[in-house]
Amino acid sequence: MERFERWATPAASDGWGLLPDMIRSAGAASIAAYVVVMSLAGFLLMGADKRAARQSAWRLPEKTLLMIALAGGSPGIWLGMRMFRHKTRHGLFRTGVPVMLVAQLLLLGWLLAG
Repeated sequence: MERFERWATPAASDGWGLLPDMIRSAGAASIAAYVVVMSLAGFLLMGADKRAARQSAWRLPEKTLLMIALAGGSPGIWLGMRMFRHKTRHGLFRTGVPVMLVAQLLLLGWLLAG
């Protein structure tokens, strides 16, 4: 039981209260590195999917691209949409990716400010 005591806090009995503290303790550099890696992955996947679309080859599911955006790669997905002119007519991408980007920026600001 004593090995779990270091994780227990009075304010976070369900575990979700620890998440912001864990993210804050990771440091700004670690968070920035994560966002850069996810954005680069999203950007490269958008380019690969656009190339596949032009060649009528096997395509990435839209769900995969949206999950990358949701997991922190929204800057790369958004940039890929603009540079490759890909998925720009899909409403979910046209509005969903910018909404995810703004929400992630707000969340990041809140986590780093607190």
